[in-house]
Amino acid sequence: MPGFLTAVDHSLGQSEAQTRVSSFLDQVQNQYQDMVSSWTGEWDENKLNFELTAMNMKITGVLEVLEDAVLVGGNIPFAMLMVKGRIEKTMREELEKLLA
Repeated sequence: MPGFLTAVDHSLGQSEAQTRVSSFLDQVQNQYQDMVSSWTGEWDENKLNFELTAMNMKITGVLEVLEDAVLVGGNIPFAMLMVKGRIEKTMREELEKLLA
């Protein structure tokens, strides 16, 4: 499976960034419920291990909140390789707005 990785720097500190990311993920689930048929995620301290199904394809990954950055990486099916750049760009743009 191809991988994806997005990193966004911030100056909020780990606690505030994680609070914002957690509430944002709830909003995203509602916003994209027509595209995402299932979503699971479990926090392990500052790391969120997640799995979602979009367009009948499974995406798995880890979102890690650091003191000065948020990293999101994971695997997408080969069938989604053509939209990999758009996925990474959208994640980066949304995280930049959230963490500004």
